[in-house]
Amino acid sequence: MEWIKCSDRMPEDTQMVFAFSQGEIVEAYWNYVMCPIEYKKYRAFTYLSGSLLDHVSHWKPLPEPPGE
Repeated sequence: MEWIKCSDRMPEDTQMVFAFSQGEIVEAYWNYVMCPIEYKKYRAFTYLSGSLLDHVSHWKPLPEPPGE
């Protein structure tokens, strides 16, 4: 699957994807996160640890796992 520009489309909620951020490819989630100042939820890419992943320009779904 080809890379998708974030300006074109975002992943489904809680989907694990490959994200391209600042020259690196990392596994990430497209998640709801809570803003601690405003107490509002918003969507953002997060590392698997839950930390925010900034400056994501492209993403693509993970490939299907291998068959038997």
